[in-house]
Amino acid sequence: MLFGNIMSADSDGNIFYLYNAAVPRRGPKYDWSQPVDGSDPGTEWQGYYAWEELPHLENPGTGWMQNCNTSPFLLTSSGNPDPARYPKWMVREEDNPRGRASRRILDANHSFTFEQWSRAAFDTHVITADELLPQWLNKTVPQRESPRKATLDAALNELRAWNHDASVSSVATTLFVNWHHAMDRQDATPEILLAKFRSDR
Repeated sequence: MLFGNIMSADSDGNIFYLYNAAVPRRGPKYDWSQPVDGSDPGTEWQGYYAWEELPHLENPGTGWMQNCNTSPFLLTSSGNPDPARYPKWMVREEDNPRGRASRRILDANHSFTFEQWSRAAFDTHVITADELLPQWLNKTVPQRESPRKATLDAALNELRAWNHDASVSSVATTLFVNWHHAMDRQDATPEILLAKFRSDR
């Protein structure tokens, strides 16, 4: 099925979001997260949901919504559509860092001047560093005294002192991004990664 979404705003201050798609009605007794038997008549589509039955939101109390292709249940900081009202298979998107960063910015400001909005649009704060770096730093086990330990300590001190804002000259940003990629691949410990960073410089 074709998934998408629509968000609109008008000059009167109304805002609207629709998780828009040709969403078929499906039999509730099947596990739609897995392949189903196409020869079973019960797996045939049973028409489509009307738009009123799809996740949607109009003029939330917060006064704002973000759309970073995240879940429609995370459009704003409160008053989102209730996921319990919809089949679990209908929405597959989850949250993402862009959505979390947008909610952080929008929830902290009730109004913007054009200049403030322009700055917010180019916000360079790394929200994943807020979320991940404290636990990573706590898990890092100091090594015995060695040249590698000195490099590791210097890198960890750089990360501890970092304000989590990205910039061209930020060594900590480079450390964090490479560390994050290595953790995603699960092919490097912090010590191995930071030693590699030293050899690449």
